[in-house]
Amino acid sequence: MLFGILIGYLLTSQKLKTEISELPLEGNPCELPKCYLGKCPAYESVDVNNDSLAESVVIIPTAMTKGAGMLWIIDDNDEVVFNSGTLPGIGFEETEKGFNLIYMSDFEDLLNPKYSKIEYEYKDGKFEEVEI
Repeated sequence: MLFGILIGYLLTSQKLKTEISELPLEGNPCELPKCYLGKCPAYESVDVNNDSLAESVVIIPTAMTKGAGMLWIIDDNDEVVFNSGTLPGIGFEETEKGFNLIYMSDFEDLLNPKYSKIEYEYKDGKFEEVEI
């Protein structure tokens, strides 16, 4: 029985170590992001472009340190319409006209890291940065 548990664990842990495949560029149909080193993407369903249809907001882990990852927004045509690129301590916040991208901007003191926020609004078919 112990042998069966060990084999099951090894098979499961191999699945979790699947690396992220080539990442799509904005506007291209995408494959679903995969787990990376045991950390899996987090999905939310939010209307960030005010079209009354929910988009998929995905935080994709890209490294094991400092919560590094990317934020994707995938529209209802399965196209990536926003790709933040890799940032440490990445997060997301819904706003009235779009969303806030939150990331760790200073992590010299890991017990008290500093975070920055970039606000994006959907205008003329794309997300534009808004000065806060």
